[in-house]
Amino acid sequence: VTLREDPEINRAFADVQVHALNLDESLVILNAFPQVRVELSGPRSDVNPIDSASLIANIDFSNVSQPGLYELPISLDPPEGIWRSKVNPTTASVEVERSESKPYRLVPVITDLDQNNLRTVTVYPDVEQVTVSGPSSLIESIKEVVLPVQASGGTQTFENVYVPEAHDANGVIIEGLTIEPSAAPATVRVSARGKSVAVLATISGSPAPGYE
Repeated sequence: VTLREDPEINRAFADVQVHALNLDESLVILNAFPQVRVELSGPRSDVNPIDSASLIANIDFSNVSQPGLYELPISLDPPEGIWRSKVNPTTASVEVERSESKPYRLVPVITDLDQNNLRTVTVYPDVEQVTVSGPSSLIESIKEVVLPVQASGGTQTFENVYVPEAHDANGVIIEGLTIEPSAAPATVRVSARGKSVAVLATISGSPAPGYE
């Protein structure tokens, strides 16, 4: 009677997110986890209400204590009432590195001025130093932490909030790092340092014959 009224059905869910469990605070994961396919079997009344957002796949890092490349199993916490479950792929390659935090002086950079601009811009950040956290290899590639500031047009003094960026030696933003504080208020003072004027040449005498 149970099988007639509530028969067993199978459902598959693609692109289920994978989460890390029990990762040591001194370590950080370098690569993104793959999304997995989950297959469930069970009574129709228990399987039909399930959506992919409620499924939780995990990688347990309890036995990982050192940096390196690991092949770790992916497990599933099946919802209540499920008889059988399957995860594909069953493992994931995970690269783990030591986490590091380091202070850096914040360097204001004006992003919208050229060498011929007739304005002087002075930036006064509310914070002079930030703390950058992330994988040690990324921390080592940092050349400076800049505060990109746009001075806009005109001459004035104004306040705004800007987002610090970690740059490498080529000026490229380094992704995968955490900067605290993540935003820095700053006072920007823009003043004129000259103006453009026309140069009028006064000509005296006449060129020699055959010259203009």
